[in-house]
Amino acid sequence: MNLKKISCCDILKKMLELIKKLNSAIVSSKNFSEIGNTVTDIVSNRIHVDWMSICIPEGDFLKVKAVSSKIPSYFKDDKEVPLKGTATEHVIKTKAVLYEEDLLKEQKFYTAKYHIASGIRSMLRIPLIIEGEVFAVWVLASRNPCAYSKDDIELLKSISQQISTPLKVYILYEKLKEQNDLINSIHSLTQVVFSEIDINKVFHRFSKELKKFIPFERLAITIIEGEYLKYMAVTEDIDAERKEGTLIPLKDTASYWVIENKKSLIRSDLIKEKRFPLDEKKIKEGIRSSMYVPLFYKGRVFGTMNFSSRLPALYKEREKQIAEILSARYEYPQHKNEINKQILS
Repeated sequence: MNLKKISCCDILKKMLELIKKLNSAIVSSKNFSEIGNTVTDIVSNRIHVDWMSICIPEGDFLKVKAVSSKIPSYFKDDKEVPLKGTATEHVIKTKAVLYEEDLLKEQKFYTAKYHIASGIRSMLRIPLIIEGEVFAVWVLASRNPCAYSKDDIELLKSISQQISTPLKVYILYEKLKEQNDLINSIHSLTQVVFSEIDINKVFHRFSKELKKFIPFERLAITIIEGEYLKYMAVTEDIDAERKEGTLIPLKDTASYWVIENKKSLIRSDLIKEKRFPLDEKKIKEGIRSSMYVPLFYKGRVFGTMNFSSRLPALYKEREKQIAEILSARYEYPQHKNEINKQILS
């Protein structure tokens, strides 16, 4: 009995030491990458890990953070993928551990093909829960099939309960930091916008600064002129027929949808979601994703700010947030008379 008691005490002591190390690593880390590498190093002393990450749900998307990998992987730090149909979505809904013993024998989720391509055979996903809600999922993977035993899983579940709070605090800290950076970015961009009265003079300087915060290869400002849409300012990174001064029929354009609905429109992939007559032409020009943001004057939409890129799925909530704050502050001084006429009509 004494030997058993000593053994139990030793196990508990080692467990507490392990948790202390992990909590200390999370709190003292400078970024998520450091968290991933340090946590993997500590856990690997007890359990085999070839790949690890913390998956954080953000709206309809899943952000992969704290990636630590001994093998090349499609999923890198800050990678965003659609949440729907992922194993992480399943864990969030069930609030239960998910263990896939061999991905080659059973592929339940669309992300499995990317892991298999990296050589991963078994995956373990553990929900990180606070106040009954899953705020993130801890993912561990191995190149070996059936890599994790029941004891391994129980140990990791116990660890997850202890590291959830410091991880949640770190995630909240990162979000606050992002919001602070966003406020500073908006302030600097607003200064650029209001540094000139004539938008044509400031547009290229504005677009250069804006590109630091919102990626694009084409940026256009359009306004309504009767039944037409007029391109007032355009960057030329993507060569298109719609240049500065171009008039096109307003109806059945993406801008028309934005003007009618008074809200932004994000299009992740024009090839997969053709909706408007101009889409075919845009695809030929190399445009894959786009974002349209309404420009307001006295409560009415008088035009749009249009972002385009050759890359699919480029625009998310963060980019929309920056663009919408800017558009709310934006006025086109040269056209106030025309805008007033439209509002009065």
